[in-house]
Amino acid sequence: MRSSPEVRITKSGSCDPVVYKYFSNRQLISISSGTMTLSKYIPGMEEYFENGKNIVWFNTEQECMQLIDFYLKNDDLREEIGKNGEKEIIKSHTYLERVKELSYRIGFSNID
Repeated sequence: MRSSPEVRITKSGSCDPVVYKYFSNRQLISISSGTMTLSKYIPGMEEYFENGKNIVWFNTEQECMQLIDFYLKNDDLREEIGKNGEKEIIKSHTYLERVKELSYRIGFSNID
């Protein structure tokens, strides 16, 4: 992971074959920092995040470079996405939320 005050770029979920909705906790840590996170797209990611609202994802290296150029020139938008990401993590992606989701998937749906 490379990091600067302007943009955080993470590389995660790069297993082969790609596992649907798999990303490491590094992704969540990056987003929770309040700095815009630019990430390689992970299939199913849209079920957790909204592209351009609380994270930005790309599919190709060329797209990544174009997005870096764009967001380095658009400070307000970059900062807004970073803050939205931080809020989303606090609201929906705590360890308690992960335990609830796992419990539901294995048939224990009464965990609060």
